[in-house]
Amino acid sequence: MNYRYSAAAAALLIWGIFLLKLQLPIMLGLLAAVIGIAILLVTRKGRMDYIGGLVLLNFGYWLYSGLSVGSIAPLDLISIPFLNGEGRIFTSYFPLLLFSLAYVREYNLRALKNMILLMAMGSFVLYLLWMPTHASFLSEGGADNFVGFLSSHTGSGTFFSFLAIFLIVYGYETRDWKAMAWGLLCLGPLFGSASRESLLAFLVFGAWYMIKLRKWKIGAVSVLLLALAVSSLPVIAPHTWARTSGLFSMELVDNIIDTAKTSEWEPGDGDILLEGRQQNVLTRITFWTYALGRFAESPLVGIGFGRYNDTFLHFTGLEGLVYLATDGEKNLSVGNAHNSYIHLLCESGLIGLFLILWLWIALYIRFGRAARTFKHLRLSLALFRACQGLVVFCMFAALTGHALGAPSLMIPVGTTFGIALAYHRYLKYAFLRDPAVPPVPVPSQATA
Repeated sequence: MNYRYSAAAAALLIWGIFLLKLQLPIMLGLLAAVIGIAILLVTRKGRMDYIGGLVLLNFGYWLYSGLSVGSIAPLDLISIPFLNGEGRIFTSYFPLLLFSLAYVREYNLRALKNMILLMAMGSFVLYLLWMPTHASFLSEGGADNFVGFLSSHTGSGTFFSFLAIFLIVYGYETRDWKAMAWGLLCLGPLFGSASRESLLAFLVFGAWYMIKLRKWKIGAVSVLLLALAVSSLPVIAPHTWARTSGLFSMELVDNIIDTAKTSEWEPGDGDILLEGRQQNVLTRITFWTYALGRFAESPLVGIGFGRYNDTFLHFTGLEGLVYLATDGEKNLSVGNAHNSYIHLLCESGLIGLFLILWLWIALYIRFGRAARTFKHLRLSLALFRACQGLVVFCMFAALTGHALGAPSLMIPVGTTFGIALAYHRYLKYAFLRDPAVPPVPVPSQATA
């Protein structure tokens, strides 16, 4: 596959998320991915990576599950309403499938870094414009949440976290302090998004990275700087502070227990009416209670892909083992259990959860091995370690939202993962295939 085409497809996909409100760029990016896959398959110039095989395995299981229970029709895969609803998880992993077939070179890596750096600059400038005005076209949730050109505060929070994580790791590993500074400045837009999911997952990433580096002085300074940043939240992001500080109270714990015990909500019941503060948290508990109840009825394979939002369900099988929702009123919606693991258990059971975890664990292991193998190449080490950090972020963010099936996070992250995998294959071909060629850095990488 032409390396410049790979760069163009990656640019369309990631910029498409940055400009998500416009829709057209992301549609062009997905179209470019489809065309790229078709070209590679027809010309047989692409050999699928093991990771691509795991993506296809998950795709196949979701399709088989949905077709079996009737929640998916064959033409749904080209249906915009489906791809904007339950089918978003297919869209989310499509870029990873594209780059699992391709090779890329250092040119693509530098283009990726420069593009992410430019987005970080743009995000911070938009955030500075938003702070004194709370302009509605950059906001969501009564203008209290900064979203930029994205469509939700959760999506913007995870996207700004993606920018920050990539640039912080890249900047530190390559000693590019400009990139690292812009990564840290992306914490402003992250705080402004008021996404607690993203903020907490970013803190976990930070702890992971400090442990990974094993440089405790840097860790101590980072903790101090982070504490100062958090302490400034009441001033720079009061809405984020108000939403986050309320999480730490015994009253909330009591409300969570009561909600889990008494909730009888099901899709189609309308809005969830809850008393007290932190209704957002209690709503999640309501969704989790429903999804876990369905999982308990059909733990092996779930109730069927795409059935979480459907109403008037009729079940077939053996309750407590395999109990499929083979009939019901379809409801194409982005609604989910607000926890990727619980949502997947509900719809696809233990088998579905095992398959998706297999993919994510394989990604983490691959990037770790690649970082160790090519640790003498600063640019490569930075890329693979950043991808490892993004795996940690995504898997933790998935505890309070459907992060593993959200295009606003998975398309940029999946594109970055795909480029890293494709570059890893290129490095193995260039340095490891011929034993006579020593694995030494090329000059441009040694000084990156």
